[in-house]
Amino acid sequence: MFCGISLIIGLLPVATAEASVGKSCKTLGETKSATVNKSKVTLTCAAKGSKRVWVIAKSSSKSKATGNTLGAKVFAPGAEKWLDMAFATQFREAQCLLVMKSGSVIGEWNFDKHSSETNIESASVTKSFAATLVGIAVKKGQIKLDDLATKFIPEWIGTQSANITIRHILAMTTGRKEWAPADIRNPQIDEVLNVGQLETGFDQYLKVKRFTQPGNRWAYRSGDSQVLAYILTRATGESVQAFAQRELFEPLGQTIDVTLTSSGVAGLFAGFRLGCDDLAKLVQLYLNRGKWAGRQIIDESFVVDALTSQVTCGTCAKTGFDSSL
Repeated sequence: MFCGISLIIGLLPVATAEASVGKSCKTLGETKSATVNKSKVTLTCAAKGSKRVWVIAKSSSKSKATGNTLGAKVFAPGAEKWLDMAFATQFREAQCLLVMKSGSVIGEWNFDKHSSETNIESASVTKSFAATLVGIAVKKGQIKLDDLATKFIPEWIGTQSANITIRHILAMTTGRKEWAPADIRNPQIDEVLNVGQLETGFDQYLKVKRFTQPGNRWAYRSGDSQVLAYILTRATGESVQAFAQRELFEPLGQTIDVTLTSSGVAGLFAGFRLGCDDLAKLVQLYLNRGKWAGRQIIDESFVVDALTSQVTCGTCAKTGFDSSL
């Protein structure tokens, strides 16, 4: 799997119960019927600080509620099934929730000061965009998945990293230690990703040594994703942001801000700022097997690779955060 994040969202069946407003609950978004002040109401399990408690499912004073839509910008048939999830999401301090069906938006909620035009920090979801950009370069013949990374990173020639391929980097199976300057542990300052402070870390990561053979073990590595910025820039002959704008953002109708380092390198481990609709379009691209509006943006074979385990474990450990898949 190539640096991807997938979300599966479902609603639990509604059950009938006595009033329990304020009491603890287990599953966010779970709903149940209850009697409060002799009236039948719906309770939703929502986050209140570090606790999860039952609350009455009605919009908060901060939302622009209209009727029973919880202030939805889009509320097409089928969206009513997601009202409880929208309510629970709002209580998780999320900024938006968007639901698509058959390629069309059927429900869109924006909370607090967020709107459809507001871009927000996508954190590690950026990694999925980075992998997609590599897929585009593969289709254009600028990169081959099984090329040695040294083709674009000569700094690795003659080092332990000399036999790492582009595929290893995408799948986070390089066997390299994590890039670990102090700032990477908390890269968000004033709610804006301060990638510029990590510039030194980028350069240092090119010099990091391996800890195991490539391809045998998966380990989540933000450094691996950031290496893709060097590869894309050197393979395409242009900046990541220019390549992304022409080859991905414009064709999909996305409005995405790319956070840059102090020297102009795009942050690909994190740093893309986007809206819920921008992310939904990326998901739809993969559901369409790489095709958008009749144009093949990434090869279908790349989509298959991106959703397939890339590790042959052998006898390696299968437990713990750094375990193989």
